[in-house]
Amino acid sequence: MRGQRVVESECRCWNPAVWLLVSLLGSLVLVTLSVLMRLGDVKINKRAVTSNMMQTLGRYQVQLVNGHNRCEGRVEVGYNGSWGTVCDDDWDMVDANIVCRQMQCGVAVAVGSSSQFGQGAGLIALDNVDCQGGEADLSQCRSLGWGVHNCYHYEDVGVTCKEPVLLGARGFVEPTTTPMDRSGLRKYRLL
Repeated sequence: MRGQRVVESECRCWNPAVWLLVSLLGSLVLVTLSVLMRLGDVKINKRAVTSNMMQTLGRYQVQLVNGHNRCEGRVEVGYNGSWGTVCDDDWDMVDANIVCRQMQCGVAVAVGSSSQFGQGAGLIALDNVDCQGGEADLSQCRSLGWGVHNCYHYEDVGVTCKEPVLLGARGFVEPTTTPMDRSGLRKYRLL
């Protein structure tokens, strides 16, 4: 009889009504989280920033520093009076081409590192930049957001752009000598 009372007291704590309530509450939490994730376009990865957030920031200014000319150097971006560097996480030639286009420097030919153009100081402004290729400037690309990063300045990215070559009226290079040149070499000039 005594053993029977112990079993009964344990059963009173976890009666079917309590189990039903806990189960329903857990299901409600899971459904709510699922709906919020779909409505909020929340993704479980490091590139989980919607482009709407970036568009509210306005346009970034871009400059290339410590290069041999205006079309190469460490990438620095300015926004609201603050300048900062860009981290090389996920940086590729697509991102570099957007910078070159924004700087009116043609196309990207190389992506550099802090060892090539030096480390920046202060703010690391952007991380995990992910351009698709059609953006007019860097502010239209996805990123973690202004000032959000997990980088150090030894990860600052650099870019080398190739300035456009001006061609003549015909748009191509023509030989300046006749094919009967005795040296066997032809000289070319831009028109």
